[in-house]
Amino acid sequence: MEAKPQDDKQIDEFIQGNNYLPAKKAINRFEQEQGKEVSLPKKLPFRPTHKFGQVTIEGDLRLHYLRVFNKPHQDFIISVLAPESKIEKHITSEDKVVTLKDGTKAYFQNNDHIHTLVFKKKGCGYILTGSIKQSNDYDLEGLMEIAESI
Repeated sequence: MEAKPQDDKQIDEFIQGNNYLPAKKAINRFEQEQGKEVSLPKKLPFRPTHKFGQVTIEGDLRLHYLRVFNKPHQDFIISVLAPESKIEKHITSEDKVVTLKDGTKAYFQNNDHIHTLVFKKKGCGYILTGSIKQSNDYDLEGLMEIAESI
């Protein structure tokens, strides 16, 4: 099954509007700027049809995974922050504190329809984000599985 031409046009506009690069280029740029290799999850909530990213003004890596074969389209965003201490500004007192299998402390946020898991691993801060309107894989257990695959 292939994406429809109108989907391709919308995706191209989305990529341009967000100043996205192909994911590999964004990862390479981030690694060069940070002077270290980034670890990414081996498990994703779906098989992406598109992978793109950017290095933000703050120097963080934002990866956007998209699957357009189903409606609604599925999005999953991974932000990698360096240094790992940058995650402190993303943690709130309302977060549910959980522990990953390797003992890593993580912070789960349930805001409206968006679920987020924030944690430190391998010298970087990670923020995993997905909309529960799109998939049940973005519940706490699903996000923990993704985090544990790093």
